[in-house]
Amino acid sequence: MKIRNFFPTILVVLFISCIQQSIAQPTFSISTSNGYNSNPFNLPVESGSFINSLEMGIEYDYKNFGIGYYTDYTLFQSISERNFFWHQAGGWYSTENTLFGVYSEQRINKSDYDYFDYTFFNTYLNYKGESNSVYYLFNSSVSYTSYDELPELNNLLINFRLRTSKSFDTKTTLIFGGTFNNKHYSNSEILTFNPRGRRTGGFVQSSATSISQLNLYGRISQSVWENFGIAAQYTYKNILSGTGKDLSNLNLAYNDESQIFEDPVSNEGYSFNFQITQILPYQVKLQGNYYFNSKLYPAQGIYLDKENFDESVMREDKQEIIMVSAAKTFDLSWSSISQFTFMLQYSNTVNNSNSYWYNYMNNSVSLTLKLDF
Repeated sequence: MKIRNFFPTILVVLFISCIQQSIAQPTFSISTSNGYNSNPFNLPVESGSFINSLEMGIEYDYKNFGIGYYTDYTLFQSISERNFFWHQAGGWYSTENTLFGVYSEQRINKSDYDYFDYTFFNTYLNYKGESNSVYYLFNSSVSYTSYDELPELNNLLINFRLRTSKSFDTKTTLIFGGTFNNKHYSNSEILTFNPRGRRTGGFVQSSATSISQLNLYGRISQSVWENFGIAAQYTYKNILSGTGKDLSNLNLAYNDESQIFEDPVSNEGYSFNFQITQILPYQVKLQGNYYFNSKLYPAQGIYLDKENFDESVMREDKQEIIMVSAAKTFDLSWSSISQFTFMLQYSNTVNNSNSYWYNYMNNSVSLTLKLDF
C-alpha cells in the first residue's frame, strides 16, 4: 500500500500534541466495526467477505476554535487486495449560530486499486437561526477532489443547502429543504470512451465541463406515543444544466466499487424514505428504514453484458433498501472513558437496472463498538 503526502498530517498531529502538553487535554475516540457483507462492491455476481475496520480520532477545542485528526483502516478478509487506509485533518471556528471550517482527506489503496486514491479539500460555512418558531439551517461548501491515477476526474464542487423545520403541539414536525450542486470537471476534455466494463472504465468524451443539479425534499415526523415515532420523506432531483456524466467524487464508502460511476450529481429522479423509531427499555434505540430510489442517468448508456456498451439507451435504476439498527450508549463519565456506544445493524439492498454492471443485491450485518475518552 502506498503511503504518501503525509507531511500536512504530521504537522497537524504535532500541533495537536503541543497543544495537549501546553494547554489542555484533547478528546479521543476509537471504534471498531466488524461484520459480513454478501456483496461489498455491488457486483452482478456476489462475492462476500467479512469486513473489519478500525477508526480513531483526536479533537481539541479551545474557546471558539477546534482542530481534529481522524483515521480509518478497512480490511476485507476474503479480498485483501481491496484493503484501504483513509485519514482526515481539519479545523473549525464556531459561534452560537455559525460554524466555519476547513478539512482535507485522503484515501490510499493497495497498488492494484490505486485508481481509487484521491485527495479531497473542503471549506464550509453553516449558519442556523430562528424566525417565528421556524428554525432554519443554511450550509455552503466549496470542495476540490484530485485523483492520483485518474486526473480526468478532478473536479470542483460548489454546494448550497437550506433546511427549515417547524414543530407543532401535536408533536408533529415538518421539514422542507433544498440543495443546489454545481460540479466543474477541470480535465473533462481528455475523456475518451472505453467500453471494457465497470472495472476499467466506460467514459464518454464530452465537451461539457460542468453540471448543475437541484434537490428538493419534504419530511414529516410524528411522535405517536412517548417512545415511538414515525417519519416519511420525499426527495426530487433534477439536472438543471450540463451533462450528467458517469463520473464521481470518491468518498470513504467501500460498499460500491462503482463510486467512479455513481456520482449523485449525475442522476435525476425521486426517492422515498419511511422511518420508524422505538425507544426500548434501558434506552436502547431501535430504528427501521425503508428507501425507494428511482434514478435516471441522462448521459450514461448501458452495458448489455460484461463488455458491450450501448450509447443509444440511457441507464435507469430502481433501488430498494431496508435497514434495521439497534443502538445503546452507556455513560461512563465516572471512569477515564466518558461514553461507550454499541450499534448492531442489518441492511438489504436490491438494485434493478437496465445496465448489466448495476444489477446487484447485497445483505450485510455489522456490530460497531465505540469508546469516547
